[in-house]
Amino acid sequence: MAAIAAACEQAAALSASQLSFLSSLVGLSIAVAGAGGRVRLQQVGALKSFFRESFPYTDEDQQLLARLVDRTFQARQRLGVDELARHFTGASTPAGRRLLVRLLLKIAAGEDAGVPAAGERLIRRIAGTLGLENAEYEELAAEFQAPAGREYRVLGLEPGASEEEVRSAYRRLASECHPDRFTSLGPEFVQAAEERFKILQEAYEEVRRRRGA
Repeated sequence: MAAIAAACEQAAALSASQLSFLSSLVGLSIAVAGAGGRVRLQQVGALKSFFRESFPYTDEDQQLLARLVDRTFQARQRLGVDELARHFTGASTPAGRRLLVRLLLKIAAGEDAGVPAAGERLIRRIAGTLGLENAEYEELAAEFQAPAGREYRVLGLEPGASEEEVRSAYRRLASECHPDRFTSLGPEFVQAAEERFKILQEAYEEVRRRRGA
């Protein structure tokens, strides 16, 4: 954590909660990238691109984030995955922890829309350290799995679920990740929540379409 914190000395306009989220996300992302072997510079570049495209930061804050990625990469041999996860657990809400896991899955999947096995095992372990139940993790991971039946897995359901179970699951999950719940935490939380909310809406609508509703 000390090596990562050193990159945040000139934090510009980022709040303490944003820095906690970003330092955890960057550190854990680099750990996941190296789960199957050595972290390559190409992966570091892809991580920077992901942040540029995903988070609506100022140029100054994007430069800070790029430095955070570089310093974390340099300190990768000293990264403590469980320590990072426990640190974030103590500084976040359950909804924020679920968003962190979803972003780790999204980064690991890249453009291939599939998470490598070694990375998936590590993210599952991180999710457990963050306090997520296995069912919660499976709901998030379903978004990055093969398309067949994915809409049910995103909602944490089996294809034989009743109409009431479908409605109840959608309402519960949509309430948990509604963007309005994250406005006080910064734009990266809101944007991640918006993406997850949209995925849930699409899954729910696809289930209804398939059932002729």
